[in-house]
Amino acid sequence: MQHYLALTASELLAQTPPNRDAICVEDRDVSPDSTWEETTEDARDDAALESLHLAREEQSSPTRLVVGGALPSRDARFSSWQQVDEIYADDTRGREICAQLFLAQTQEEADLLIGQLFEEALMWYDISERTDLGDALVRAKPVDEVGED
Repeated sequence: MQHYLALTASELLAQTPPNRDAICVEDRDVSPDSTWEETTEDARDDAALESLHLAREEQSSPTRLVVGGALPSRDARFSSWQQVDEIYADDTRGREICAQLFLAQTQEEADLLIGQLFEEALMWYDISERTDLGDALVRAKPVDEVGED
């Protein structure tokens, strides 16, 4: 079962993932007119939206941030970073749109920005890049080069 957990930038730097429910996808969730990839992408997008809500509440870095990994059951939670396989986060352009979204004055403006935001693909990061990415997000540095030497 694949799980996607919404995070804030500061949570990415914590010693363990936050103890909250993730969005879970298993084979039975794939509809006849969909694929596994489409279904997991939809779940990741849902977690990405949730991460924006968390970031706004915490007043942290405006970015979509999701970790993913396989857990044994629907109600399982991440208890260590070793269970996480991948990280998804906005690139610099996506973060700019997120920042504009946080400043939106009307629902119409917010809806337009959400549309633009989901035209921007989330970047994939290996779990080994967790602290570098978290540091870049917390310090509002460009994230496009994280992991490059």
